[in-house]
Amino acid sequence: MNDKEYEKLKSRIKKYVDKWLPMLGLKWWTVSLYYEREKCSTKSVVDDGNMTGMDIGAKTYIQYPYKTAQVYFYLPGMEGLDSAGIDRLVLHEFIHILTEEIKDSNVDHNHCERGVSDLTDAFLWTYKRVK
Repeated sequence: MNDKEYEKLKSRIKKYVDKWLPMLGLKWWTVSLYYEREKCSTKSVVDDGNMTGMDIGAKTYIQYPYKTAQVYFYLPGMEGLDSAGIDRLVLHEFIHILTEEIKDSNVDHNHCERGVSDLTDAFLWTYKRVK
């Protein structure tokens, strides 16, 4: 990814960060954003519980007692996304911030991901209807 492509994708992501961060009440948090040129080295868990090497577009690390979060956008994993895909990915990561505190460490990771994905769909559906 050259510098021009990097800046263009970063700008597209920032558009949705600016949209969702205040709308979700996350301005009270310290949310640090990182735009990575390398692929994510973490593997993703898929529905059957097996690990896969698929490209990950973003990963969020949250310290909820301190209301801080770091969102890493792995640009190689996002290059093929259209605007709706970037919008969805940014919202999904921000919902992780909101739900981290209630996550049960004894529950399968896929269960949490599905819950966050359902909330993402609900927010997108609601936003489209009130817009």
